[in-house]
Amino acid sequence: MNQRLKRKIEKRRRQQICEALDLCLQINGLQKSDQEYTGNHPTAFCGFSGHVANVSIRIYARG
Repeated sequence: MNQRLKRKIEKRRRQQICEALDLCLQINGLQKSDQEYTGNHPTAFCGFSGHVANVSIRIYARG
């Protein structure tokens, strides 16, 4: 695989990770939320483990 293709793949992966993080921020918002005050709205968690090349997204429909 040539260098140009490797860079293109890396750029696409970074873009996908940023999109996933953006979706989590859209679901959660940037404000502090406590179920006691805000109710049962959806909550999303984004995890990144760079040492093993893993990105995980967990979405809980009821908070």
